[in-house]
Amino acid sequence: MQHVAVRAIQRPAQAVGRQQQRGQVLGQARATRLARYTANMRALYDGVAGLGLSPYLPPALQGPIVVNMHAPDAPTWNLQLFVDALKQRGFVLSNFTNTELPTFRVGCIGAFGPDQMRLAVDANPRAGFVGARPAGPRDASSCSPSPSSS
Repeated sequence: MQHVAVRAIQRPAQAVGRQQQRGQVLGQARATRLARYTANMRALYDGVAGLGLSPYLPPALQGPIVVNMHAPDAPTWNLQLFVDALKQRGFVLSNFTNTELPTFRVGCIGAFGPDQMRLAVDANPRAGFVGARPAGPRDASSCSPSPSSS
């Protein structure tokens, strides 16, 4: 009978040990995801500066999940056309704004890394948008897809 009692005590202890191991693995996975999301956010911040875009929040206040970007101050800016053009290139953005100022949202989470975020940033000019400052022969106010970019 004593043998059964020892097992009854050991099994919960073993279960607690397994749960602790799982917790450590989950904690490591969370830390890995957070590091990837943060690297994605930094790649986004670095990349959009070259396009003449600016994030809504300064980096010190920005979390790594979703970044709001100021929409270009251009009369031809059309968020839905921009979202549609990027979607045709394999990148999906939210097509709504949740701030008082015109903005658009870019998610930094998912099963992708900074290299893919750079590809998404690089797709912006091909989607017909070059930013809020002049970019050569194409006028900076050209914020909707041009026929040649489709």
